[in-house]
Amino acid sequence: MTVWVTGVMNHIQVRVESLLGVGKVKTDMMRHNNLRHTITYLVKRN
Repeated sequence: MTVWVTGVMNHIQVRVESLLGVGKVKTDMMRHNNLRHTITYLVKRN
C-alpha cells in the first residue's frame, strides 16, 4: 500500500493506492473542509 499525505501540518491522506488479488485500487481526496491548517497548494490533475 502507498499513501500520499500533505506536507503541511495537517498530514492529510490525499491519495491511497493498494494492490489487490484481482487488480489495483486508487482513491484521491476530492474536497476538504474544517481543516485546522489551510492547504496552500494543490497539484494540477492531468
